[in-house]
Formats: sequence, C-alpha cells, structure tokens
Amino acid sequence: MIRYHLEMGNGKVTATMAAREVAKQVYAKYYNDTVFCVSLSTIQRKVERIWKQFSEGRKRYGQTGKEDSLAVKQYKELFHTKSELFDVFAHDPLRRQSLEKEWCVSMSEMEHKYYEDQKTERRMFCSKGVDPVWYHSMMRTQKLRERSEEYQRKRDQQFSYQTLDHITDILIETGEISSCSSDEEKEGTPPNQLRQMSETDTQLQKEGKESEVRAEPKGRKKLFTDVAELDMDEDLLPQEFQHIRLSERKVRDDFYTTIANLSGKGLSISEASSAVIEVGKTMFGRSWKSAGESDEVFDKDTVPSTRSIRTALQQIETQILCLVVEKLEEEKEKGKMITHASDSTTKKGVGQFMVQGLHVGQDSPFPLPILPIHRETTEDIAMQVDMGFEILASVRGVSVEDVYKLVDAHMTDSTEHNQGFSKLLAEMYNLETPAGQIFCGTHTTLGFSSAMNKVMRLVEADMKMEQVLQSFMVDLDVDSKNASVAGQALDMCLKLVAPEYSHKPWNRYREFLLFLEQRQVSSVLFSYKDRRFGCLSRAAAVLIYHFGHLTEFLSQNPYINNRLACLVREVMELLYLKVALLVFACLGVHLVEPFYARTIEKDATHTQLREFYKGLHTGLGQPISDNYTTFTTPEYPVVSDKLFSSVKKTYTEEVLNSVSDVAAEHLDEVKKLTDLMQPHLKTVLARQRRDYGIDEETFPMDYPVSEQASNIDGTPVHNIGMERQCGKVDYRLKKLGTLNAVSRSIILKNSQDLRDGQIPSFRGFKAAAQAKREVELNWSKLMKAKFESGADEKQEMAQRKERKRLDMLDTLKSRGGPFTDSGEVEKFLVDESLNNNAKLQRMKLEVQFARESTMLLPKVDPIFRIQVTLPSGKRRMKTAQEFGDALMAYLGKRSDRTTLEYAKFQESLERLRKM
Repeated sequence: MIRYHLEMGNGKVTATMAAREVAKQVYAKYYNDTVFCVSLSTIQRKVERIWKQFSEGRKRYGQTGKEDSLAVKQYKELFHTKSELFDVFAHDPLRRQSLEKEWCVSMSEMEHKYYEDQKTERRMFCSKGVDPVWYHSMMRTQKLRERSEEYQRKRDQQFSYQTLDHITDILIETGEISSCSSDEEKEGTPPNQLRQMSETDTQLQKEGKESEVRAEPKGRKKLFTDVAELDMDEDLLPQEFQHIRLSERKVRDDFYTTIANLSGKGLSISEASSAVIEVGKTMFGRSWKSAGESDEVFDKDTVPSTRSIRTALQQIETQILCLVVEKLEEEKEKGKMITHASDSTTKKGVGQFMVQGLHVGQDSPFPLPILPIHRETTEDIAMQVDMGFEILASVRGVSVEDVYKLVDAHMTDSTEHNQGFSKLLAEMYNLETPAGQIFCGTHTTLGFSSAMNKVMRLVEADMKMEQVLQSFMVDLDVDSKNASVAGQALDMCLKLVAPEYSHKPWNRYREFLLFLEQRQVSSVLFSYKDRRFGCLSRAAAVLIYHFGHLTEFLSQNPYINNRLACLVREVMELLYLKVALLVFACLGVHLVEPFYARTIEKDATHTQLREFYKGLHTGLGQPISDNYTTFTTPEYPVVSDKLFSSVKKTYTEEVLNSVSDVAAEHLDEVKKLTDLMQPHLKTVLARQRRDYGIDEETFPMDYPVSEQASNIDGTPVHNIGMERQCGKVDYRLKKLGTLNAVSRSIILKNSQDLRDGQIPSFRGFKAAAQAKREVELNWSKLMKAKFESGADEKQEMAQRKERKRLDMLDTLKSRGGPFTDSGEVEKFLVDESLNNNAKLQRMKLEVQFARESTMLLPKVDPIFRIQVTLPSGKRRMKTAQEFGDALMAYLGKRSDRTTLEYAKFQESLERLRKM
C-alpha cells in the first residue's frame, strides 16, 4: 500500500505521508469491524518501521558480504510474516475503555471471535466461484439499467405519433413540468423581477458547471443595432463586402464558405471565425467582432454564433455528399470504374473508427463520413459500408440500392475480416452479382519485414539466444510472435536517438545531433511514422551508417545510463547484429523498396503489377549475385534501372557506401543469411499476392484480380489514401475532439473543388442535412448498444476465466500443489516414483495456472508457452523438464549465465542452410 501511494503521488508524496495514509486505512478497517486498536500515531510508527526494514533490506539483499546483516535478516522475516494479520489490537484495558467511550460501542463476543479468527492461518482461496459482494453489486446495476430501459421504452411508446401539445398535457398531469409555461411566467412577472430571476439562473449555472462557457441570461434577447456607416468616398470596399451580415438574420453565404474552407484545413470553428475577423480588421480596416463580445447588442459586423456556423457547415457537408453522388452517376455513364475504398482501426490509443472513400477511375477518393465502430468482423464491415451508402442515399433522396449499384469493386487491405463482405452486401441489396474485391499490395512490405524477423528468430533459437539475454545486466524481453532480438535491437538503438521521440525524457536526439554536427557528419535519421512500409530495411541501413557514431557517442557520455541506453550498449556488442542489419538493408534496397515504389506508382495498373510480381517471385528463387552488396545493378531483372536508381536516391549514396563497406567484412555470412531468407520472402509474396496468379499450385487465387471488374486497369492498385486518412483522423482528433468534427473537416478539405461555383446555395439542403443527422444518430445508438453488450460479454468472459482458474487450483490442490518455489519443482522432477507422462501433465497444468493467475507478467510472455518452435518452423509440445525450467524461472530461479561466441552464429547459419 505504501508503494501504491508513492507511485500515485508522482514524486510529491513522501514515505511518511504514505505511511500515514496506510495507517488511516488500517485504523478505519478496525473501526469498521469494531475491533479496538492502538492509536493512529502508534499504527503509523509501526508502518514506518516495517517500511524501513523492507527498503533497507531490499537495498542490501543480494550484495556480497551482507547476507548475514541485520537488515537482510529482518527483510527475510517480513516474507515469512506476510500472510499473518497486521495486528494492532489494543491490549491495554485503559485504551479499550477510552475507545469504548469514543466509539460509543463495545466489543461483543462475536467481535472477539472474529479477531481471533483473523489471527489464524489464511486459507488463500474462496469457497465460491464468484465474489458475492461484486455479484450483488453487478446485479443491482443491471436491474437499474433494465428498469431505466423499460421506462424509456414505455415513454417512447407513449409519446410516439403524438402532438407537442398532447405531450405537454401528459407531462403536466404527471407533475414533471409546471402547468404555467415559460411565456406565461414572463408575461406575469415584472421586468425587474424577471431580470433578477435570469441573473440568479445564470449564477446557479455557473456554480454547477464551472468548466462551461457562461450561458446568456434567460429571458434576455440581444438587440440588433445599426453600425456607424462611413461615407461612400471614405470606404473603398464595395458595399457587398463591407459587412458580415446582410441583415439581422441574413449572413453572407461567402462567410460560411470561408469558414468551411478554413475548417477543411484543420481549424476549429472558433479559430476559423477569429481568422476571418483578424483578416478583416488588419487588412481591410473592418470592425468585425465575435458573437461573445457583447451580451446585449449585435450588428452587421457581428459573427454568427458557433451553433449557427455549425449548422451551416453541416448543410455544406450535405451538399458535398449530394454532389459526390451526382459526380458518380455522371462518370458511371461515361464508363468509368467506381471503386469503394475503406480502412478501419480499433487500436488502443488511436480510436475505433472506419474511413471510407469513392474512387472515380484511379483518381483520389472522395471521402465519406467517418463512422465510429465497435468491432471488425466481416459482418460488421458489411454493416459499416452499408451505413456509408445509406448516408449518401439520405442526402440524395434515393434508395441505398440505387447508390450502391454504382460501385464496381471494393478496395481494402488483405486482412481476413475484409474478405467476403461484398457477398453479404449483395445479399442485403438482392443483387445477382456482388461487387469485386481488390486488396492493397502495400501491406506485403510488412509481410517481408515479418518474414525477415522470423528467420532471424529461428537462427537465434538455434544459437540458444536466451542464454545471451540472461547475461545482460538489464533484462530484455522478446515476447512478440515473430520478433527477433536483432529486430528489437535495431528498434532500441534508433529509438534512443529518433527525432519523433525527442520530447521523451529518455531520448537523446538533440545531444546526438550536436555530436554529429561537431564531427561534420550528416544525419540520416528519420521518423518511423513517415516510413511505415519498409521501415525495417531503411532503419537497418541508417543504423549501419551511424553504428560507429552511436558507439562513440555512448562511450563519451557515460552519464546517459537510463534503461534504454544500457540495453543499447549491451546489444551493440552482439557481433552477429551487424550481419543481420546488413541483410535487412540489402533486401530493402533490392526487394522491399522497389516493390513498394512500383506498387504505389501513379500510373501503375493491375496488369503491369501482375508481371512485376511474377518476375520478383522468379528472382527470389535464384542465388544472389556478386554485385548484391555493391548495389551497382538491380538484383532482380524485373526491377528496371530507373526504378533501382530512384530507390538508391532515397537511401542516399553515403548510406549505401557505408553498407557496402561493412558488408565486405562479412560477405560470406551475408550471402548465407540472404539465401536462408529468400525462400521465406518468396512464400510471403506468393501468399499475399495470390490473386495475381503468382503460384497457383501452392496458393490458388481466391479473388482473381482480372475478374473483379470489367475494366480492372481502371481501378486503383493501392489503398494508401485511406491509410493516410486514418493517420489524419488520429491527428485531428487531438485538436477537434469529436469524430463528427474531424469527418466534416476532411470532407470539406478534399471536396472543395467539387462545390466551388455550385448553384443553388447550400441553404437548400436543410432537410437533407436533417435526414443525414437522423441516420447518423441511429448508427450511434446502435454502436452504443454494441459497446454495452460487449461490456457484458467481457464480464461473462472474465467470470469464465475465473472459474477455469479455480478449477485448475482445485485440481492442483488435490495433487499437493500448486508449487510456490523452485525447490519444490526440482524435487518433483527428480521423483522416480512418477512416470514421464504424469510429470508432463502436472507441469503443464502448473504453467497454465501460473499464466492465468499472474499479475507480474503478460500472459503472452514466452515463459508461459506450451509449445516450442523448431528450426524447421514446426512446433512440438514442451517436455516436463522444459516446463519445469520455465516454471522455476517464473518462481525466481535463473539459469547460469553464459556467453556466446561469433562462431556459434556461423555454425547455426550453416546448419540451418543444410536442413
């Protein structure tokens, strides 16, 4: 508890303050249980004494020569007494008498029995599968929610299809509103009293909601006044440009259009209004002002309220969506291909939303409203796409089927949940032929990176890499599915000096940049977020270029000793790391970057890409040439000299020269590791681009590209537009706050050319905007219901996991478990009375129970794995001894530390190549 208070205090809470808070909690517990205890100050002194024993003993524990010190002995004794009651019972009769008077209650025989029972040994398990207190609380909350929903449902039925007057009569009868309307109160109340009442209401609102902007006093209306007009000779601006308003209620259309253009550039409504006012004042000598400058009057130079501006922007957005549908209809008649593109994310820290757009041919997509989502199953994707077209149909005033029929194909990434949703939409709209499905090829670059990491993980597993990691002074965990130590080392080295993390306290970008400038070395560091596709290979080349610089920088700055810097020093001493980086970099120059550049090329077509992908697939089956590390010619014939030159230009000549020089020192190992990786990369290419017919025997086509549209070369070849839009949404959400505001700003930005010069004005889309709003509200209600049902599902899943854990605990208890220290595990493994199968089943159950009950390690930690991956890629069940080693490591035992020589890496490479 003391550590909890210290951590929650963010450095502002001292140990004494934390001890006092813990003492208060202990005193409150005894008071609640009616068990007389010592004074609060006495409890605090006891807590401080225990904390001192704990902190002092922890410092000295494990230090040579201090095993027998008093602090260490007291520290060990604390662990033996951790399951005992923290006893602060008042044994002094005088103290008990004073507490009886102070608390106005005496300890009964039941309280004495309760106190004696608390001093006995803890059972450490619950007799019931569900905590009754939590269960009753949860059921009470559920009943309240059901009652509220039932009341809301009855109220909706009661008010449906009723006039406003009839609803008012019902509310008056039930006493929910007064029989006197607000207008009648105003008519019967003197003006002075009305003003006082308004001021009182405003004051109450300020006290209740201090964070909100002060509302205008009730019953008071702003007066419209005339502005002081200049003489015609003095005012050089034409009359139609002199003011914001044409009359009291009429605002110039071009004002709203200007606000829409500024909102499309990322400004909020208040920022856009302020920008217009500032330009008018500074550049044209106007007296324009905001709506909040005066609470009593406004004139032609007063900007409309935020609510009015928002309403106008909604109508402009509706006009744009209507124009998009008209544009699609026109282009469809001309024979152009219409492609619907989408992408979604449910990542933590980013948000849960779906972006959509419509391509005409291969042009940039017209964005559609962004939708909040709950999940990403195939059925959910179909519903989300349907909602996008339903919004278009509502603003156009046609059926959703008529709009969807314009679409020839869907463009998405190749994740499993995106496959097949067009068939669900065809069933939904009663269409004979579903729209085609095309999958973006840029994600194959991520597959290449994953395959390279996977091969390195296999090499490291054969090298017994875990023994090297145990020798690190700072623990390094590699728990990702296909992560390798080399890949993680690359990430750590660059993260320490990465420009995108320069605001972090552990980052040393500025110091490293100054270090390079002093040595007249150009920096080639880049931001990962700007190079998502192919960043592994580019980062490897950059690290090779800066490897010596980073080593010298860390050696000259020993004060840089945070955890990341210490790990970087450790991994940079791994001799095989340079070989891995060289292979990553060379494959990036010859394969990953040319693949990505050709895929996103402006005029690329699916027919051209089919030939390109097949050529790459053939080249990956050939051994590498002697010019592989010199970069004089492309490694794969299908990569043109022009394309290869453009790739080398992005890497810069100095970086490639550095890679070539270092590769000359490890040429044999680089070739062997590359030959080991190429078959895996070939498989990735054939599997992820299977719809192009690269290797139909191994990976048959699921959605043949040539069959997805009548003119497949008239459709886009990538989905980068939607990928970038997801990033833009995440960026603008931090400023604008709501998904609706971000969606509107993106639509206003990307469709400005579409609406320029349109007649009639946006003011004629009020009804369409209302229809669009109702459709979006229905979607929001549906998502809210899904979130609530998802929360219930999570509670049920948590209960199932808890029951599973308790069942495992009962099974282990019946067998004398679970194990609590490594000595018990060792003793069990050497027991000759048990056969290997019994040991295997018991140790497997012990590891599973440790995984389900741990709160110190993530459940995906490698220590809890049930199977091991062989160098060939196949998996097998762990043995009883392997389970035991993992369990002993979890319980605190560590294997002997060993070192690994570079020759071991060479042996692993040679052995894996022969398999």
